[in-house]
Amino acid sequence: DSQYRGIPDPSVALGFDVRGDYEASQTVTGSQGTKTLSCTGTALEPCLIDATGATFDKLTVSGSYVILQGGKVNAGPNNGPYLAASCSHCVIRDVEVEGPSVDTGHSSAVSMNSYSVWIRGSIHGFGDNRVDAAEQDYHGMKVMNDDVWILEAEIYNCSGDSIQVGDASRG
Repeated sequence: DSQYRGIPDPSVALGFDVRGDYEASQTVTGSQGTKTLSCTGTALEPCLIDATGATFDKLTVSGSYVILQGGKVNAGPNNGPYLAASCSHCVIRDVEVEGPSVDTGHSSAVSMNSYSVWIRGSIHGFGDNRVDAAEQDYHGMKVMNDDVWILEAEIYNCSGDSIQVGDASRG
């Protein structure tokens, strides 16, 4: 059973310890700009991408049984998502996504695919959240899929929802 008040343990659903210490399959450092990181692991040997100390303008994570650990996304003035977890059985942990506070629009900073986990990350600074600001709907995270866990997240200063689940096109 999970430590999160009855929420099913994501490690059981994903088939591997989402908090475990694994040897890095890839290491990414420095300024990366817009990047796609891809890796394929298995439930017995998930692929760990260690991006501690790396910065990105936009980041897509693809593959299967992937853990992205560390890193920072400094979002630019365009619409997001700035971090797209488009992998299957994916864990994003200890990542910061920071937006340009003057950004406007209807988008989200982070998107997560099915069977994905967000742990100990921070998403902040998307849109102008002043009461008298122009209409904005900039979400920290938008979830349109099933089986997504968001644990120990810090999401703040977004002009829309911290986490939006579904929308008018899909309940």
